Amino acid sequence: AIDSVGRGRVWSGAQARERGLVDQFGGLHDAITDAAARAKLGKPEAWRVRYVEKAATPFERFFTRLVESRVGGAWLQHSDFARSLLARAMPQVDHDLRFLDSALKPGRGSPVKTLAYCFCAF
Repeated sequence: AIDSVGRGRVWSGAQARERGLVDQFGGLHDAITDAAARAKLGKPEAWRVRYVEKAATPFERFFTRLVESRVGGAWLQHSDFARSLLARAMPQVDHDLRFLDSALKPGRGSPVKTLAYCFCAF
């Protein structure tokens, strides 16, 4: 049933709900709580969530907030010092940004690009 509606198309959240592809909107906590209820794990006090991602260091949190700002993003884009600092402190993020830079460079064929990649370090 889902395949006949979805067929690889991209729907907005509202459109997906209208078509019965999702039953409700929510965040990660809502999804975890729903999964636990479906698995019959009992009340939330009876189970716990363990995140396997490495916790960000204070510097990583600071640097992430900095480069998410307009000024910080420009600094990162135009400063060799900022890029070298990023490469040393957060090598996976630096790798992902280099990949994105190369993928978005003009003149590589078609002006339309499709990119499917997990930027999991962000």
